[in-house]
Amino acid sequence: MRSVSAVSAQSDLDDLLDTVADGGEPVEIVGGRHSAVLVDKRDYDSLIETLHLLSSPVNAERLLSAAADVSHGRNLIQAAPRPTEE
Repeated sequence: MRSVSAVSAQSDLDDLLDTVADGGEPVEIVGGRHSAVLVDKRDYDSLIETLHLLSSPVNAERLLSAAADVSHGRNLIQAAPRPTEE
């Protein structure tokens, strides 16, 4: 992850926002005593949703089990039968 000073981030904020929003990696902004991470809003929303879904142990187990099933070719999705011509 790229790291920039708070002073640099302040002067280059538009460029940093464009870079992050265009699929770039998050950027760490380092100040005197603190640091923060600039991340695309869609990525942030996705992370929050994932944390929410995995916060319940039962739900987490179901999701991880389903992901394992898909990765091993075990899923319930089947192609719809094609209509027959009459």
